[in-house]
Amino acid sequence: MHKVMIFLKRRQDLSFPDFKHWAENQHTRIAAKLPGIRGYRMNVPPAETAGAPYDAVSEIWFDSAEARAAAMASDQGKAAGDDAAAHCASRTPFPVDETIAV
Repeated sequence: MHKVMIFLKRRQDLSFPDFKHWAENQHTRIAAKLPGIRGYRMNVPPAETAGAPYDAVSEIWFDSAEARAAAMASDQGKAAGDDAAAHCASRTPFPVDETIAV
């Protein structure tokens, strides 16, 4: 299984409550439809954290890195990318090997 975490920083002109609503209610509907997706979580703190380098972290699972690349190249992947670009100042993908301890 291939997992990527994406660290999201909102645009400066977007309030934290508006960003939180977008991340939890709007973007998730688009990203959850990526072809080949095996799991998806959006993590947003309950309130703005002053000085935090990111405002949210998404976690996405695919069968492989190739499946992820194909999903992102699809029309749905492009729509998800465009939606994120419209709301985020930065998006930092971080592919990881997940170890479950508990």
